[in-house]
Amino acid sequence: MSSTTILILVGLPVGAMMLGFIAITFAAGHAARSSVRPVKGAPGGPPSPEAFTRAQALLDRGKKIEAIKLIRDDTGMGLKEAKDYAEAMQDGRIPGPPAASPHGAGLLSERVRAFRDAGDRDSAVALVQAETGMNREEAVRFVDALD
Repeated sequence: MSSTTILILVGLPVGAMMLGFIAITFAAGHAARSSVRPVKGAPGGPPSPEAFTRAQALLDRGKKIEAIKLIRDDTGMGLKEAKDYAEAMQDGRIPGPPAASPHGAGLLSERVRAFRDAGDRDSAVALVQAETGMNREEAVRFVDALD
């Protein structure tokens, strides 16, 4: 047998295995991306008043993980954001369910100013993140921009 024949006999199966591996990897990646759960509310926004009340009840009973799952399911928040929100609820930094109001933005800015003016900048930033879905950097800019 010539060296070309040997190269073809060995190269074809190896190439076919490589193509199969690439196809399986691509299919697995596509399946993982398409298995994202549907979002019921606005991504990253605060939970509905009903979900907030249920999450608060879970937190009061010491069921933090269940509360975080409920917040994630209701809002579409990521795990870290939902955990931060649940901890803010637990610590009293978010005192009640978000109220639907035509002056909601004004109320948020007033509450943020109150935290900031009391020297609790971290709570002000956490409140902005929890109620708007902003990341930390955006929330810090929001707090800093308030007069």
